Amino acid sequence: MAFLPQRPSASEACALSLFLALVTVSIMSCSESGLSVEEQLQVARQDYEAFDFLAARDGFEEALNQDPDNAEAAYGHARLLMELNQYEDAVAAFELALSLAPENPHVHEGYLNTLVWGGKLRGRRDWLDRTIELGQETIRSFPDRVEPYESVEDAVGELNQSERWLRILDALAMRSEGASAYRINNSQVFRSHHIGARLRAARSSGDTSAIATIEDELRRELEVASATENGADEAGTETKFDRQYFLAYGYELLNDADKQHRWLNRLDETPEGREMNKDMIHFDVFYMDHFMSRDSLFEQRLEIIERWKQRFLPTWDTGDVGAFRVALSEEQSILEDEADRQN
Repeated sequence: MAFLPQRPSASEACALSLFLALVTVSIMSCSESGLSVEEQLQVARQDYEAFDFLAARDGFEEALNQDPDNAEAAYGHARLLMELNQYEDAVAAFELALSLAPENPHVHEGYLNTLVWGGKLRGRRDWLDRTIELGQETIRSFPDRVEPYESVEDAVGELNQSERWLRILDALAMRSEGASAYRINNSQVFRSHHIGARLRAARSSGDTSAIATIEDELRRELEVASATENGADEAGTETKFDRQYFLAYGYELLNDADKQHRWLNRLDETPEGREMNKDMIHFDVFYMDHFMSRDSLFEQRLEIIERWKQRFLPTWDTGDVGAFRVALSEEQSILEDEADRQN
């Protein structure tokens, strides 16, 4: 008699389906190299920190292929495309990352950075316009983040419409409502850029009365902020990074390099503060050290450059600082060649 296979029971069929689903997920979670998604992400971050940006891009792309809903993989892939100047692809990649992580400020900042730099380098006015439009919403949502202000200000400057910057900030202050209004009105970062825009507009128009009024207002606010910050130090209570940023930014507006240098160095003591002041610290403080040492011995000047190079080692969290490190390496080569000639 022929053997007829027995039909599985409902419970057995359910168990079999579950087993097959788990096997499928397990297979999908591993790349062709046998790495899981998390392992692939870790390798991609390590490639980034080793300056192998092409491998990092491919690694994040592989992780995204394995898990199309993985927000970190989408962000990493977009960020590497941007840093490799593949702007057209990066714009689309950041739009995907935003759809997966709409509350992540780093994704918004990366998207704005891609639009403004792509707009400048590719001659895409539409991208610059989009930077301004979306940047206002990003500032409203994250008023204590520095990069959105810089992206929007950069875009209006590239369009030769710098006068729009003050109007944009005025509108954000007046038209925001509810929680957004509270965050903006209590943000020292917003205050820094707003008073900076007012002062630059007055200086541009040559309005000496307005310049004097704004500078006096700024000095008074800086004195209060400085006293508060110094008091927090003496009492051993927690300082505020946004207040330190206001002090560094404000003294830059007043061309007081010594006080600006002091507060930039205070910000540089912590990762959180370093993220806020990275553009100022990279340019202003390094060049202060650089020019203050220009009459020093070659050995001292080379030591300063080597010390600063160590600050620009890229990590996934701090962002791409490779361009700064390349510039310092070039400066180091010039000094070494000059030292060889003199010897």
